[in-house]
Amino acid sequence: MKKTFWIYLLFFAVLSCKKENTTVAGNAQDSLAAQDSATISSPQNPEAFRIGTSEEKPSQGKTVFTENGNTILSFDTNAGEGFIIINDEKIPLTKLDFTENHYKITGKDISIAADNGDFDDTTGDCMSGTFPEIKITYKGHTVSLAHIRVQDCPSY
Repeated sequence: MKKTFWIYLLFFAVLSCKKENTTVAGNAQDSLAAQDSATISSPQNPEAFRIGTSEEKPSQGKTVFTENGNTILSFDTNAGEGFIIINDEKIPLTKLDFTENHYKITGKDISIAADNGDFDDTTGDCMSGTFPEIKITYKGHTVSLAHIRVQDCPSY
């Protein structure tokens, strides 16, 4: 009798520790399309923060990151400043470092890392490429975005 009791106890303990699975109808593109078109949020953690888009276009002396054709951040390398819009607030960016296929962009309470970029052939004075993922960390929260394009037009 004791042996049966322990087997049932073990069975219920294992059953109660089972990880919950949540099924979400639709895909990430559908949920992003349902949101305001000027806002992008992380499908992994939509509560972290929202990333807005701007009308900034690539030009000489600018580095511009886009998602699905929408500009998500811009950095003017001549002025040494840029911005990203988070939760409808324009967040200043003060430093951009680029080495081979890696960008690190920072400002107060914000850090953006884009690693392992795959760059196309250089067109004119600009180079462009795609990053499989960029990570934006703002005030302790991180949002990852996939398939981000960059167009970098240095003015040297």
